[in-house]
Amino acid sequence: MGVKGKTLRPWLYIVAVFGSQLVALVIIATLWALFPRFGPWVDTPFGTFVVTVFGGLAAFVVVMLFSASRHDFLSLFEFQSIRQGLRYFPAGVGFTLGLTGVWLTRIRIENFADNYPLMRPFVHLAGPQKYLLLIVLLIGPIFEEIIMRGFLYRAFRKNYGITLSVSIIVLAAMLAHPGVMASSAWLWLFLGAFQAILCFILENTGNLWNCIACHCVYNATVASAWLMGTSS
Repeated sequence: MGVKGKTLRPWLYIVAVFGSQLVALVIIATLWALFPRFGPWVDTPFGTFVVTVFGGLAAFVVVMLFSASRHDFLSLFEFQSIRQGLRYFPAGVGFTLGLTGVWLTRIRIENFADNYPLMRPFVHLAGPQKYLLLIVLLIGPIFEEIIMRGFLYRAFRKNYGITLSVSIIVLAAMLAHPGVMASSAWLWLFLGAFQAILCFILENTGNLWNCIACHCVYNATVASAWLMGTSS
């Protein structure tokens, strides 16, 4: 493939990933229209969990289809270097950023759920069931890191400099979280900064597990603060 085709490939990848989410959305909307009970079921914690996993798997299929080889696909997980490459520092960064995000935005989960459907089924749950939200927010980072940094960011870095690559991934991630933007401009901008930090963690460590650890700890910290704020 020529230089022009090679440099266009990452852009095709990002279109394919967003296209997979559009296809998933059409499927969900079709089921919603055909089956009256589907809508109320989606608004349950388990329904939200299933829809979240479905969207992640749709994007994951794109990663599998566009990976050049089986070895290229498996390298996304960095299994060969998890013991040597996994560090404590990214998890500490995730915890610190989580606390900073909560302090800066001061958003109660009820207000956030008004614009972010993922949260809505969990707001009024009592007791341990409310903490199902943590499960959802730990699954999301695994899919997101494999797709955004393991696949898309690495594809851009093979062809472009770090500034453009980070900028594209940050923009893509921010566009993928419209509910965050609708609920708080501060949180949306903070999300962009967080995405850039994750890219720099991958640049510094070369191990995707560090990005997953940072993202999971960040989400768990923010979710715990929201849940404690609504426990009374």
